Amino acid sequence: MILNFDFNGASASSLSSAELETLRSAYLESFPADEQRPWEQILNPMAEEFRFVPICDQDEALGFATLWVLGKVVYVEHLVTLQQSRGRGLGTRVIESILEYCGERTLVLEVEHKGASDMASRRIGFYRRLGLSIQPIDYLQPPYTSEGAAVPLHLMCSKDLPLSDLEQIKADLYRYVYRAEID
Repeated sequence: MILNFDFNGASASSLSSAELETLRSAYLESFPADEQRPWEQILNPMAEEFRFVPICDQDEALGFATLWVLGKVVYVEHLVTLQQSRGRGLGTRVIESILEYCGERTLVLEVEHKGASDMASRRIGFYRRLGLSIQPIDYLQPPYTSEGAAVPLHLMCSKDLPLSDLEQIKADLYRYVYRAEID
């Protein structure tokens, strides 16, 4: 498998309509509704900090990641791999590539609480095996839409951070990613 990633200049325009529809379907199946950014926002860059990163094996789309580069942090908003691509080390290779891209920056992502579902427990285990750890901060993902609900999640990071840094990361996620205010 020869994977191609472009963390700085990739866009959805590099994929065919059929590939985008397949990725959209996988995205909708992979995340609960309240954890989904509207698809149109993913396809149309919302801010210069946002990255849509297709995961391709030569010319075949296998998934995508959405990232936000926020100063000393690279936040992985979504990581989606097609069902037929799972179990072959693809997710591991993607996270390892993102960690390499991060350099000295901290990789941050959100996960559901361990007891939320079997999938949540597996995701936490997957990220832990790659060196990420759950951070000791209360965190609610703000809703993506006015009809959506806030979701209690954990922040996982590639480095253990002091609470003051975690509070700043939380504030930046609310401000840039969710366009929300901290209560």
